[in-house]
Amino acid sequence: MLQEKGAVSEDVARAMAEGALEHLKTDYAIAVTGYAGPGGGPEAPVGTIFVAVGKADDIEVRELTGDDGREENVSRAIVTALQMLLEKLKKDFPAGEE
Repeated sequence: MLQEKGAVSEDVARAMAEGALEHLKTDYAIAVTGYAGPGGGPEAPVGTIFVAVGKADDIEVRELTGDDGREENVSRAIVTALQMLLEKLKKDFPAGEE
């Protein structure tokens, strides 16, 4: 997959999350791949980041774009990943249900 799609792709982010779920035996996983900076790569420009979040039967991947500098790109990926996980948890465990 890395040779076909490159390290920065939706498929690789999804495969990373699936691998974490399988090998770490967790209920949820987060995976991030991308070019935070200062340089991009052959597949995509700097600022292209894929965030995958989910559980075994439900993994969502979002693509982030735009270069706001390495620190901001990393921060945006972290915030996005945590927001996605929170959304997934709220969906799976609605408030008020026991």
